[in-house]
Amino acid sequence: MGKWTATAMTPLLTLSALVINFAATEPEDAANAAAGDYCTMHVYTEQIQDTLISWLTSAADATQKPAQQERLFALAAAKNAATQDGLAYTVLHQIVANRLTQQAANQHKAEKAISTALRTFARKAGESAVLAAAIEQAEVKTRTHDEQSTAGQIFTHTSGTNTKVCKAKQTSPVASTKKCADTNNKDETVRGIGTALRTAKKVNLYSSREIQGPTMEILFEALGDLSAGDNWGAAQPKTHCERHTGSKNAATGNIKGIAIQKMKISSNLKPKTITLSEATTGNGQGNSDGKPGEQHLLTDDKEIATALLAAQAAVTDNLQPLGSEAISAIATMPEAQAFHKSTTKLGQATAQASATAENIAKVLFGKTEGTVEANVVAPLKSDSNSIPTGETPITGSSDSIARGAKIDEALAYYYVKNLQKATQTIGGTKNKENGKAD
Repeated sequence: MGKWTATAMTPLLTLSALVINFAATEPEDAANAAAGDYCTMHVYTEQIQDTLISWLTSAADATQKPAQQERLFALAAAKNAATQDGLAYTVLHQIVANRLTQQAANQHKAEKAISTALRTFARKAGESAVLAAAIEQAEVKTRTHDEQSTAGQIFTHTSGTNTKVCKAKQTSPVASTKKCADTNNKDETVRGIGTALRTAKKVNLYSSREIQGPTMEILFEALGDLSAGDNWGAAQPKTHCERHTGSKNAATGNIKGIAIQKMKISSNLKPKTITLSEATTGNGQGNSDGKPGEQHLLTDDKEIATALLAAQAAVTDNLQPLGSEAISAIATMPEAQAFHKSTTKLGQATAQASATAENIAKVLFGKTEGTVEANVVAPLKSDSNSIPTGETPITGSSDSIARGAKIDEALAYYYVKNLQKATQTIGGTKNKENGKAD
């Protein structure tokens, strides 16, 4: 048996490396890698929110076309009642009506889940902005000093009144803006999270489990011997605390004192890529969890992950109106099979005709080939109608009437007309039975 050599194994190792590399690549990876600071995370989070909004609106918009087609088939079925075409339109109307019902159920489910995710991400974005604003002032340059009469707390090993206390106070301004120039052209890559969001397994966020408070760095200096019975107080202006014998001086000349030289605030606030499935199993709590009267200040990773996964699961492909489907495919649908079964029982179809797609298509549509669009929908766009419902008849193609404001009047006209025909038919049947038919 031959030996394995390094040369022989090289292609195998290369193939394995490629497989591992491809398996580890997800559609959201590029966007996650590009969103590494507050500016890119702002674009990233806004894109997620915009995508969630588009999911909401697309579900609502998707009902418009099937609803219009449902009215079209209802009109065509009523106009052609008791005919071969009328039967076909009735079947198609039922299929579209069922699709509308399913679309409404999908929409209701999606709206609840997606709106929760949208609200959660919006809250997280607000929290991140406030945190960023609080730490944006990197160096605090405005501070004041005041003397304190309290005793020392650190240097307490000596007796007497040699320990002096000085209070330095600063109020750091909150930044309301941040310069975010897309110098590296990362924004376009970051926005890729939008197209990847539906199947994303990982997202970037400022993890509540790793956020730490800002670090304050204080640099102070002292000059001379502060021990004496001289006065101790803040200089004018309050740039330092000093031991003085008369007036309080600015920090010039021969003085003895202590002063804060520089204060710097820094933070390790950085986005983290979390795996959604792992984050949902953590110990974090949502804003609705916890003790009564307790409100969480930060949105936990678990709440973000749970909301987004629920939104992803709720998004379904919108149901479309009928069009490109083959008539033979329509014949396999439950609605068509139910109508075929009923027509067979009522004697309108030969009992021996088996319920194959071909036979069902022949019974319901009079044909087995072609598409719904070409054979059913297209003729309704080019036909002509004049429906006498008032002083001015309703005119136009069936399609234009179904899209118009007078569709209900048109349907009512045909319903009444068909009812009159049915009544006359019943009356004629009774007269025949009594031997009094004309």
